[in-house]
Amino acid sequence: MTIIDRTEKKDKLRKKDLNPFTDVKEMLSYPKLRKLAFIGALANITTPLMILVIPFVIIEKMGLTNAQLSVAVFMMGAAHILQLFAGQVADKIGKRRTIAIGLTISSIGLFGLFLAPTYEIILVALFVKAVGGSLFNISMWSYMSDIAEANNIEGKVVGSYSSISRITITISFALGGFLLGILGVKIFLLYGFFIFLPVIIFSKMLFGKRMPLKKTPEEN
Repeated sequence: MTIIDRTEKKDKLRKKDLNPFTDVKEMLSYPKLRKLAFIGALANITTPLMILVIPFVIIEKMGLTNAQLSVAVFMMGAAHILQLFAGQVADKIGKRRTIAIGLTISSIGLFGLFLAPTYEIILVALFVKAVGGSLFNISMWSYMSDIAEANNIEGKVVGSYSSISRITITISFALGGFLLGILGVKIFLLYGFFIFLPVIIFSKMLFGKRMPLKKTPEEN
């Protein structure tokens, strides 16, 4: 009786595989992934905007309670339940289009925070911002997954992009705190809105033409 070994063969782990910069460099060598990483990094700059500014505005500026702050935080998170449907939306209308739509909705939410005269408007703006973030996050990861799978670099892309995102967020916390002290809350919120404008423009320009998911010889 012949036994067929169907175990998937894996390459041996090499020393250079433990160098994180090797994976990042390889990921960024793919034009589409490089553009996605750039857009994702810009979008992540607004993360400290929410965490630093919202408690300050609600408690310090408006003189509201911790309970009302908790409701605001809940509104930021509640909309992310829509991520359950974001993947289906991306599959139906296209991941690139969903990325642009998500960024646009997020920028509207940020601008709403800048204009918000009342606590209730802040809650609505936070919810809108989170809806956009849900669409952006799922479609972004799905699109990168398509490219990574087509080129057999799924693990490298996930690890590299996660690192880039976290490093960007860490740096923006330090920068955000500095700008908050210098510019004040209102200008800081407007700064967050204008960050999203180039992101939306870039996403329109960079994904205007349909490109093959697989890396072509001239891109090597």
